[in-house]
Amino acid sequence: MMGQRTLTLMAAALLACALPAKATVMPPALDPSTLPATGTVHPRFQSYNIEMVEVTGGRFWKPYRLGPPASPEDRYAYRPPLDLANPRLVRLAAALGPAIVRVSGTWANRTWFQAQPGTTRPPGFDQTLTMAQLAGLARFLRATDGELLLSFAGVPRLPDGRWDPAQMQALVAASRRAGIRLIAGHYLNEPNLVHLTGTPKGYSANEFARDSDLFATAFRRAAPGALVLAPDAVGQGPAIEALARAANQPVLGVEAMMAPMRVTVDAVAYHHYGGVSERCATSGPLALTAASAFDPAFLARTDATAAYYAALRDRFAPGAPLWLTEVAQAACGGSRWAATFADTPRYIDQMGRLARAGVQVILHNTLAASDYALLDERDFAPRPNYWAALLWARLMDRRVLTTDHPSPTLRLYAHCLKGRRGGVALVAVNLEAEPRTIALAQRAEIYALADADTGRAVTLNGTRLALGPRDALPALNAVGADALTVAPRGVSFAVVPDAGNRACR
Repeated sequence: MMGQRTLTLMAAALLACALPAKATVMPPALDPSTLPATGTVHPRFQSYNIEMVEVTGGRFWKPYRLGPPASPEDRYAYRPPLDLANPRLVRLAAALGPAIVRVSGTWANRTWFQAQPGTTRPPGFDQTLTMAQLAGLARFLRATDGELLLSFAGVPRLPDGRWDPAQMQALVAASRRAGIRLIAGHYLNEPNLVHLTGTPKGYSANEFARDSDLFATAFRRAAPGALVLAPDAVGQGPAIEALARAANQPVLGVEAMMAPMRVTVDAVAYHHYGGVSERCATSGPLALTAASAFDPAFLARTDATAAYYAALRDRFAPGAPLWLTEVAQAACGGSRWAATFADTPRYIDQMGRLARAGVQVILHNTLAASDYALLDERDFAPRPNYWAALLWARLMDRRVLTTDHPSPTLRLYAHCLKGRRGGVALVAVNLEAEPRTIALAQRAEIYALADADTGRAVTLNGTRLALGPRDALPALNAVGADALTVAPRGVSFAVVPDAGNRACR
């Protein structure tokens, strides 16, 4: 008579023979009703930049269609001032609102505000912002529900070498008279790249801290209620410092800039670019290829940069929120594929990552200039990232929920559903060349974005997205499903209006 142990072993052996050789244990279906809250983001979390040089006109990144640069200076090409009254531009920007509109960039460091018509630009400045251009910006902001974030030039200087706040005071006063809602400001754009700031030769980290404090005090007097941001530096300190020194360019350490600051800031601002375009580098640690778009390590670089500034914030500005005030696929105008659907997984993945990490605001660079723009700079036609941004704006609430990623190449994020108590919105990013599916415990409405073969266009649930007559936005129709399927290297949103999630009530 066989013992109990023998019977158990035989039963196990028979069961093993009955199963396929490579049986897969399916993960349990995701239940949106049980996802816990992890935090909130700013109501204008998804925002964008309009470069100051777009408003004034000037030399910005040369389009690839004009041919490769013959010299470093040939990386730029003149563009006239942006038509901020263009009906298509205004309509498409308004659809992303409410947003913060940052008017800044490297060129803002040397832009002079002409408060009185007919006055002559003084030495040290390269561009002029006129009253008429400021009025046009004010009309754009009103039409799109935009609040303005400004940075200010590093010139002129007081006789003792300190920064002179007169230009800032004039621009803030004129902005307020024009009816602009000024949400925040900061002193200089990317001040750690000191050679691009317009500050005197040999400008030091201690001098930056002194002038940043001076700015904070003067700006709060000029713009009561507006937030003071700092340092607005770019990249992780040690990494970018090493690269700048290798290029024989002066650079300030971010820690050394922040440590001597004495005036409290309202938010810690920083920039992130995961690499540089071929305009600036074709080799080296920051050079990118098309394969980088789907590389988990490339996408994770934004985590490292956020963690770097979070650590500095905890030391020098405890409790202040993080604002990512400039970000795109790559610095130097973006790679050739920044304008294609290949960049859309990065765009959404970065939003999901940083919302979960507690970053309060993300300002994409740019709305409508160069290859990394949401809109084509020639005719303002929507690029693939625009359609993804539009879905995010319509579906994702500021309340962030906790989810687990199915794998390193299948990323999943969750927020409360905008405008629906108890509802949940999910978004999945697939970095693989095959479709992936996530089982759901509740039926959902799916918005699946995929490449429309050309790379320059995108489909929603199989239908190509395009503007209609008079630039009307198309209907963004969902399809019902019991699972969240994501196209190869695609992005899919899933909406569960009746999830009954307690954190979303």
